[in-house]
Amino acid sequence: MWPQLEWSTRSELLNLAEQAGGIIAQFESVEVDSVTAQTWLNEKQTASIECENLNAHRINLSALYDHIEHWDPLNEQALKKAHRQLMLNLSMRAGQYRGTSVAIYHHGRNIYASPPATGIARTLSELFTELNADHCHPLYRAALFFNVFESWQPFAEANGCITRFWLTLLMRSWHPLFQWLNIEQSWLASIDELAEARQTERNERAEAYILWLTGVLRTSLNELTQKLAICSEQTVDEVQKSSDKFSDVCSVKGSEKWPTARKVLFLVNKERGISAQRIAELLGLSSRAVEKQFARLKQQGKLERVGSPRGGYWRVMVSPSQQLSLPEC
Repeated sequence: MWPQLEWSTRSELLNLAEQAGGIIAQFESVEVDSVTAQTWLNEKQTASIECENLNAHRINLSALYDHIEHWDPLNEQALKKAHRQLMLNLSMRAGQYRGTSVAIYHHGRNIYASPPATGIARTLSELFTELNADHCHPLYRAALFFNVFESWQPFAEANGCITRFWLTLLMRSWHPLFQWLNIEQSWLASIDELAEARQTERNERAEAYILWLTGVLRTSLNELTQKLAICSEQTVDEVQKSSDKFSDVCSVKGSEKWPTARKVLFLVNKERGISAQRIAELLGLSSRAVEKQFARLKQQGKLERVGSPRGGYWRVMVSPSQQLSLPEC
């Protein structure tokens, strides 16, 4: 069921796992007070509603988020129950998989037609079997769940609301801190890019979906870092200073002995959009020296510039298993 992914997408998932692990290590002891917790939950619900302009769902959506700790993200019957509560008195098929095809519209245009409904029950059963596998990492579960739900749109209505809620549950199963990830707001901010992913060729769609999700999760993790820094009475600058050495942001064994070029590739892989100045700070180099590394790696075909000089980012063009000593997914 797990799709074949390009090395660059696998690398994105590995980098996310590293980033999330750093947040856990930094803020594991932080306690979020009840007022702040409710505020964050309300923000998540509001953004989820705005994603699909589903104002009628507001009351029922709170029934899910306000009892987030009671939901089992690895239970298919819990998924159906969540949909039933969400759509209570709003749909005749609340809690049931759709029996007909559905379409997704973006700016008034039909951009996606679902697969036949006859395959939904089998596919969702296989999905939850995979989610319950012992080897299944929470981030792997989130990516797999998102890909299947985006591909199949198993309910007749409110698939987006359910997907965002279930992603929250799956990330929460990794660590309770991640229940505060505002995946919903990041989704809303990237909704046009999701529409583009839905229109890719069918054989490339899983890759596009998972790559899009990694961007949403990265944005959410960055935002959560700032929120938790405030809760722990640290400034964002202090959090930044806590990782002012390469060894603080890379836990790969033996990485302190890597050549500079390899460290640059790792950092670019780890944080899309990272600046030459930030890399210079982490490696103890001048910004000019890092710029020279960029130029040399680009000439060697190991880095590619995407977008404009000011608004773009660098993309690593070599396998993470070759350059970063990271395991393949």
